[in-house]
Amino acid sequence: MSVPVHLRIAWKEIHRRISEHLIYVVVIALGVASLVATSSFTDSLSAAIEEQTKTLLGADFVVKSRQELPLELLEEYNQQVDDFSDQASFNSMVQFTKSKGTRLVQVRSITGPSPFYGAFETDPPGARDKLLQWDPELSQHPPAIVDLTLLQQFDASVGDEIKLGAQQFEVIAILQRVAGEIAAISAVGPRIYIPQKAVGGTGLLKVGSLARRKRFYKVTDNQRRSEIIGELKQRLEDSTARVETVEDRKEDIQDLLSNLKVFLGISGITALLLGLAGVASASFVQARRKRSNAAALLCLGATRRDVSLIYGLQSVLLAGTGAVLGAAAGWLILQLFPIVLLEFLPLDISVSISMSLWAVLAGALVGVAGGVLFSFEALRTLTLTSPMSALRTSLLEEIPKVSRLTLAAITFFLLLAGKYATGSFLKAGIFFCSFAVLLLCVLIAAKAILVLLRKLIPTFSTGVVRQGINNIFRPNNQSLIMILCIALLTFIVSLTMLLQRSLLDEVALKDTRTQPNTILFDIQSDQVEEAKDLLNRLGHPVMEESAIVSMRLRSINGIPYSKLLEDEDIPKWTLRREYRSTFRDHLTETEEIVAGSLRERVENTDGPIPVSLEEGIAEKLKVTLGDTLVFDVQGVELETTIASLREVDWKQVRPNFFVVFPLGVLEQAPQIHVLATRTKGAEDSAQLQRETVKLLPNVSVIDITLVLDTLTTVIDKISFVLVFLGFFIVSMGSIVLGGALATGRYNRLRELVIYRLLGASYQQMRTLALCEFLALGLVGAVIGICLSIAAAALLTTYVLKVSLHGLLP
Repeated sequence: MSVPVHLRIAWKEIHRRISEHLIYVVVIALGVASLVATSSFTDSLSAAIEEQTKTLLGADFVVKSRQELPLELLEEYNQQVDDFSDQASFNSMVQFTKSKGTRLVQVRSITGPSPFYGAFETDPPGARDKLLQWDPELSQHPPAIVDLTLLQQFDASVGDEIKLGAQQFEVIAILQRVAGEIAAISAVGPRIYIPQKAVGGTGLLKVGSLARRKRFYKVTDNQRRSEIIGELKQRLEDSTARVETVEDRKEDIQDLLSNLKVFLGISGITALLLGLAGVASASFVQARRKRSNAAALLCLGATRRDVSLIYGLQSVLLAGTGAVLGAAAGWLILQLFPIVLLEFLPLDISVSISMSLWAVLAGALVGVAGGVLFSFEALRTLTLTSPMSALRTSLLEEIPKVSRLTLAAITFFLLLAGKYATGSFLKAGIFFCSFAVLLLCVLIAAKAILVLLRKLIPTFSTGVVRQGINNIFRPNNQSLIMILCIALLTFIVSLTMLLQRSLLDEVALKDTRTQPNTILFDIQSDQVEEAKDLLNRLGHPVMEESAIVSMRLRSINGIPYSKLLEDEDIPKWTLRREYRSTFRDHLTETEEIVAGSLRERVENTDGPIPVSLEEGIAEKLKVTLGDTLVFDVQGVELETTIASLREVDWKQVRPNFFVVFPLGVLEQAPQIHVLATRTKGAEDSAQLQRETVKLLPNVSVIDITLVLDTLTTVIDKISFVLVFLGFFIVSMGSIVLGGALATGRYNRLRELVIYRLLGASYQQMRTLALCEFLALGLVGAVIGICLSIAAAALLTTYVLKVSLHGLLP
């Protein structure tokens, strides 16, 4: 035979039984679509990062600090840069004049057109210029640009008035998007932009107030920019300020992208792997039916090479068709990614999404190679067919064992595909080992349950039920592949729900009378008694009071800060951060001593001061009991020694601290105060916020219930993203499950005809099918739920560090 003849025969058999081969094409198409879509998306993200490099930061570089910026030093560079702009951000209460509603917001005061690169989108456009042009002598009420989510929450609009501290503002525009920022941040901390010149009138920024200050720089000359950045980094090394460059932000985004690429790649390769398992299973069942055709060809003079070529071409045609359809479907899926992930990425990816030619070619190659490899053993059984099989059907039952060479080729193929999807052989190997363990657990559990079920069959009283369950063990019934699909689908859905429920329950506010649900912070020392009187007047108890003193770490065990920065084992943020510490003589409900003892008071401050350190920060700083730390408290250096280590429950939204000093040390230091109380409901909370804004406008009120509602919304959004990214696996599993049912349809129809000839009623035949599918579904669901609980226990304990909570309340 010539190759065109082989091709015609292969095509005629596909065309004659197109419905039987449809599952082959569909699973290859969906697997290729998942790989093409995820790979193209990550390639587009990489391109977007390169194209929008400067918009990630909004400037060429930024100097930022949690304290006042070293303006005298920075002013030396004012003439060397093209432009600069200051921004101060702090939390405060806003009150809407019309509705009297209040909410904790993130206030940002600006002095110039930052960000210099990227969009600052408002409705109407150009509102930032009006903000910068505001003159306090010409207009009594300063302008404000307010986040869209905040206006929607209080049913406000442009033209309404809001109050920040002691100052009234007019809403002149709606804030829609700021370059380099994640849109989802507006759900957690709605933003309000105001002129820097209006901050003084609010009375919000007092001594010790928590604020972040930034100076954005624009320097177009590359050499001059590098020189300035180098000088500033060196001169600011011992200060509270630090320099952030575009490369720093780009590196952070690329780390995020790397993790996202691995997750997307694993989703895609899992979907493909599940589909290829369905291809292999369906191919063996179809090979049994095709043996008579292969035997007939041999009887007509065809050689085994001819049979191999015919059915090999058939596999290539089916896989190639699936690859082409998959590439088209991948383009459609790719268009959904920006819609789902836009809120969680600091990039404008809507204009950067495009199909990657390399992703299409690689995805198609993986699909074709996988389809051929996973159907190869079924093809090999056809080449071993005896011509006598055309006359003696008993010979059709002989099934050769899977060759080691095929297994080696499949393993190598999976590693290459995993490397392509995740970018690393190590990650691919870890994933496939984990997936193999999962499949092995499913298969072992399925085998064990089926053996037990077979022994229990005689105990069923109804013969129809016994026969229906017996049908599970019928040859070519695809029972194992169906149980595998059901178990994996149940595993994915159940695991997602368990993790979501665990995260939500972990941050949920327990309904107890002893736990505060409202926190007042940024209280000045001379306002503490006034704040307490307000709470007492409104009937809210003062459940907790803490003073906060800002300080910076200068040395550990005599090693100065500059040397500690060179230690790769100590995270840089632990050294550069501004520590918000407190002083008291007792532990709170969220703390427990795990080593040493708490010193309540110090009478003599000449020697090292005994402090209590949180065990997590102690581990990161590589310190333990007896080690010495030197802190800079507003220019005064205090030598301390670690007297105790505490375990802190950070999941509770309470005033918690890394460092706790004893009484008798920090009482005279500049400080702010925090009060915790409990309100009875939303109305009481709203009244407290209104009264606080009137009496103490600089004091912010955190309604923990609102915070938890916001966290719940964010977690729900993240869960939706995870479900979306996992839809490849769910879709593939559903299709493979449907394909397994379709593949076994012939045997089921044949048996039903026999039952009908033997006198079975339609009701009995429906009962037979129902019992079989119920048993398969129950076995798969039980296995999937049990495995999801085990996986969720491992993830919550060792990755998320939270407690596992069940699906039911």
